[in-house]
Amino acid sequence: MAILSTILLFISGSIFWVLKASPWGRLLKSVRDDELCGSGIGQKCPFGQGVSPCFTCAFAALSGTIYVSYITYIDPSSASLDHSILMLCMLIVGGSGNFWGPLVGAAVLLGIPEILRFVHIPDLFAANLRLLAYGVLLIIMVHVRPQGLAGEYRLK
Repeated sequence: MAILSTILLFISGSIFWVLKASPWGRLLKSVRDDELCGSGIGQKCPFGQGVSPCFTCAFAALSGTIYVSYITYIDPSSASLDHSILMLCMLIVGGSGNFWGPLVGAAVLLGIPEILRFVHIPDLFAANLRLLAYGVLLIIMVHVRPQGLAGEYRLK
């Protein structure tokens, strides 16, 4: 199962990497940044708005299928509000709109509990300290670096 997951990870990552540099990726970037400007230079923005959710839902279905085959049981509690907020925090901390942003955000936010486990903090305090660290990191990222850790750097 791990081999299949790794192969599908590299295949889907390669597809996203190639699509990002293609005309399709430039269309999606123009739709995200300024739809009116994209339409003005001849981009088919309504087409991009209609097809991109279908494309992302297909990859979400693929990842959900792999996850369900791994846990061998489907339950609504596996998609809780806590997991959704964690995924959103990973996107905000890492930065949206680029390839590496969610990966960096996931590495940072999943590294916090591991650091707390390494310093041998009791479980009673570790859960609250983890939530405090998530909140402080999220507030700092929104104020200091809104484009995320892996976002584009702009020189002033």
